[in-house]
Amino acid sequence: MNVRTLKHAIKDYDKRALLFTAGGLFTNICFIVLYAVFCAIDGAKWYSALLSYFAILAAARAVVLGYSLKGKFGRYAPASYEEKRRAFLTCGILSIVLSLVIAEEIVIMTGGDIRNNYPPKYFDALIYINSIYLFVRLGFAIYNTAKNIRTVSERENPLIASGKFLSLCDCAASLLVLQNAVLIKIDASLTTARTVFLTTGSLVRLLMIATGVYMIVVAQRMKKRHN
Repeated sequence: MNVRTLKHAIKDYDKRALLFTAGGLFTNICFIVLYAVFCAIDGAKWYSALLSYFAILAAARAVVLGYSLKGKFGRYAPASYEEKRRAFLTCGILSIVLSLVIAEEIVIMTGGDIRNNYPPKYFDALIYINSIYLFVRLGFAIYNTAKNIRTVSERENPLIASGKFLSLCDCAASLLVLQNAVLIKIDASLTTARTVFLTTGSLVRLLMIATGVYMIVVAQRMKKRHN
């Protein structure tokens, strides 16, 4: 890809959204590798839960990216509207699945000593990595999701809408990781750490469920509107 092609892609709304989805998928894969290494070294259940979360998120983004690229290479026809709608529906269902992983994380972090899930040698790395990632994406995710809620029924490309909602799910997980690392870093009491995580984790879980239900409902409306 040359500079001119890249500039054109950045200016084009659909292509820009596709680039963000591809970038998010790449980052998710990096986190999967990172937490897989942590699991292999320490075997902490928290890392296993995070690994599962980012694996499901990467799968959802791969679905969106796959349908977005369909027809651009090879002999396959571009994705039909119904295929795009099904991809949107799939992402909604996976968002609810992600809420189940959040529930597992809540059990892990409130059922024992929170410090056992974060070996000290990884504290600073987790804080720096997730701080940078979270604050770079959070503003975009909130803005795009709020805007998307108003326009998703009017737009003709459900894949773009899917990418925006998945960015919100991405930020939610990074927020939990950053919060827990900071709580341990400042040596918060076990009671305080559990209370804060239970509160934040429950809110994030509700957000995932609400996002999934909303996407499923909208997907059904899309089907009725185009029948």
